[in-house]
Amino acid sequence: MLEARLKLQNPGKIERDITKVLVTTINKGVFASLKNIKSATQNLTLKLLKHSDFAQALLHGRLSGDLGLPKNEVNPRFDKVINTLVAGIQVTYTPMKAAGTNITSGNLLIGIGKDDFKEIIDLFAASIITDKLDILNWVEWTLLKGDQVVILGYDIKYGNFGRSGLAVMIEKASSVWRVPPPFDGTANDNWINRTVRDHISQYETLLENIISVEIQKAAL
Repeated sequence: MLEARLKLQNPGKIERDITKVLVTTINKGVFASLKNIKSATQNLTLKLLKHSDFAQALLHGRLSGDLGLPKNEVNPRFDKVINTLVAGIQVTYTPMKAAGTNITSGNLLIGIGKDDFKEIIDLFAASIITDKLDILNWVEWTLLKGDQVVILGYDIKYGNFGRSGLAVMIEKASSVWRVPPPFDGTANDNWINRTVRDHISQYETLLENIISVEIQKAAL
C-alpha cells in the first residue's frame, strides 16, 4: 500500500479560516433567532409576572387595599401594566468578531422596562384619582419610591370599606405611609426586576435552546 505523508503548508491560515467560519455561522444563527427570542422572552416574562409574589399579593391579598386600587379595577389595571411592559421588551445582539484565531465575544441584550419604566408609569391604569382629585401612581410607588414616605398625615385602616373594599386612609397628623415591604422597590430592585432575576436560569435555558437550533440550521 502506498502511503503519502503530506504536510500542511500554512496551518495558521487554516486555523484563521476555521475561526472565521465558526464566528460567521454563530452570528448568522443568533441573528436568525432574534425574533423567536423576543417572542419567547415576552411570553415567559408575562407568565412569571402573572404568578409573581407581587401579583398574588395585589390580586388575592390586601396589597390592593394598601395602594388604594378600586376593587373592580385591580385585575384590568394590572393586566394593562404588565402587557404594556412585555410589549416593550427589546432584544439586540452585538455580533462576535474574529481576529486571527481569537474570538471577541458577542453580546445579547434583553431590555425590560426602558427609561426607568416610564412606559408603564405614564399609563392611565397606573394612576388613581381620588375624590379630592389627588393622583396616586401605584406603579411608580412600587417601582421607584423604595422606603420613602409617600403620604404624610395619614394612616391605613383595614376593613371592608374604601375604594378597594379592603382598607381606607384616615387622617392622623403624626403618621406616615410607605409602600409595605417586600413590595417596595427602586429602579434597580423592584417586583419586576426581582421576578426576572429569580428566574434567570429559565431565560438562559430558553435562549440557549432557541439559538442552538438556529446555529445548527446556519451550519448546514
